[in-house]
Amino acid sequence: MNYGKLKKGASLLLVLGIAARPFLFGAVPISAAESDNKDIGFNVRESYFNGESMAYTEIKHNYEGAKSGINEVNNFAKSENKVAEGSDKEAWAVNKAVTVPKTIYVETFAEGTEDGTEAHPYSDFKTAYRAAADGDTVVLKNSVTIQNDDNGSDRGVFTLDKALKITGNGDGSSLNSRVPIQLRADITIENTKFFAEKIYLNGYSLSMNEVKTNTNNIGRVTVFGGSFEAGTRSGNHSVLTVTGYAQNPFEFENIYAGSETAESDIPVTINLFSGARVTGKTDASGKGANVTGTVEINVKNANASAFENTYLTDDSVLKLISYSNQNSPVIDGYKDVILQDSNIKINSDNSFSSVSGKLELLGNSRLDISDIGGEFNANSLNAEKGSLIILNRETGLMKIKDAFTGTTEIRTPGQDISSSGNVILDKPYMEAGVSSTGTVVFKPFFTQGKVHIQELTGTVKQWIVTEEVYDEKMDSLSIVEDGKINTNISKHELTPVAKDKSGKIITYKPDYVLELRDKDGYILTDEETVLSYTEPDNKIHLNIVYNDLEEGNYTLVVTEKISGKTFEIPLTFFKSPTENPNGDEEPVICGTPYLYPYNINKL
Repeated sequence: MNYGKLKKGASLLLVLGIAARPFLFGAVPISAAESDNKDIGFNVRESYFNGESMAYTEIKHNYEGAKSGINEVNNFAKSENKVAEGSDKEAWAVNKAVTVPKTIYVETFAEGTEDGTEAHPYSDFKTAYRAAADGDTVVLKNSVTIQNDDNGSDRGVFTLDKALKITGNGDGSSLNSRVPIQLRADITIENTKFFAEKIYLNGYSLSMNEVKTNTNNIGRVTVFGGSFEAGTRSGNHSVLTVTGYAQNPFEFENIYAGSETAESDIPVTINLFSGARVTGKTDASGKGANVTGTVEINVKNANASAFENTYLTDDSVLKLISYSNQNSPVIDGYKDVILQDSNIKINSDNSFSSVSGKLELLGNSRLDISDIGGEFNANSLNAEKGSLIILNRETGLMKIKDAFTGTTEIRTPGQDISSSGNVILDKPYMEAGVSSTGTVVFKPFFTQGKVHIQELTGTVKQWIVTEEVYDEKMDSLSIVEDGKINTNISKHELTPVAKDKSGKIITYKPDYVLELRDKDGYILTDEETVLSYTEPDNKIHLNIVYNDLEEGNYTLVVTEKISGKTFEIPLTFFKSPTENPNGDEEPVICGTPYLYPYNINKL
């Protein structure tokens, strides 16, 4: 057996820690009698892992007062792994005190014994708070109030400097503070009503989950990412995260990334998710000055409509996720703006007409700036396929100073949900730097079927809407077949032959509008016949829906939109003497009788 010796000072510190919170992983307490009612003792059997070997340490400490000395017996196993070059390969076990989180109850007007248990809760918040330590949970059994600040007055703040979870216990629970609150630790509040006029994050994290607005208070909460007093910063990164139910959101009056009066250097992240509502504004600056640290504001399914950067914080990012607002949300002064699966419309009196950094349109995002006259400027644009930009028909221009990457569709306002409205020909609707690799998609309104988007490169890249010009427009149209249609057969195919003035087959893709008229000029409905055209195989498909159509002469009317011409092709409808007894699902070449096995056998 080997014996080791702990330093006396270190042992006494360990004892003091255990006396304050007497729990040790694997410890077996020594009774008061065994320690002579004045000493603290414990046996420990602790396993630890060092390298690839598992060693066990058994320690017996017997403290007999500060003057009596320290007797220690340590059993240890040598590690098979080399701890460091030149070492004796001995691995010493380290025995650490483990703190068990407590649940502390508080109930206003509680009577009798108060020890913080559920049966005997503390009667006020400050008493419960003094009994708590990092990692503990404070449970509010009814409406609990923070009466005054750290100094017992109403001029300062109440400081939460222990990492706690504060939670409610039923619908009647709430936490109300008569003074502002400042954080010096990470705090979680959940499942309760809450009110404090002001909260200073001070470089720490505040998580609010399913917290409800205390409607008994007239005002609403204002949050500052900075400190209560200038130059008193404590933490390194302020974070506000709000989650809950959209039907019953927690209401903020305003949220400022900075401080109330002075400049703040604390980086800030604000996460407003479902369950948050801001009646005023969410500002990337402070109330009276800017923020020199990075500010990131993420909004997902939250009820907020004003996002400002009053003092122009340099490094500011606004990200709207699954956010929809057709009533012109205020977006002003942010360096980067990111829309992810979001849909917003900006009106003419809104200041959102530029992004000094990057604009990103991710997923199926839709940015409608058609009410803004003139240019919308961004330093760069990154867009994903499925995104859409709606521009003013007469004056709209998306102008990107640097590079445009990805794919986006541009439109003007219109009635068709699947295409653009009418556009002005030969007008640029988008412009970007020559290094751009992005693709612009344009779907014209049906009245401008010959219009398409054209990319031009000069000192910049431009996307211009222009009309397609064809050197050889269609001048004649006929069909290969003889035009005889057996109405006992439902499916027929016609092969059009389109030629220009010189008699050459056209090389462009035609755009046909099809009608079928009877001898009196009556247009047959879809309940009688259905017409369609497929370009890859160059076929006009005629489906007979009503097979009791009158025999005789009909006219196939074909309007070709690119040439603007209309052609008439005569057809003859007839019924064959013998109907197909097995159905007629296969198409036929028009004018050629189809001989089924039944007919052949009867010959």
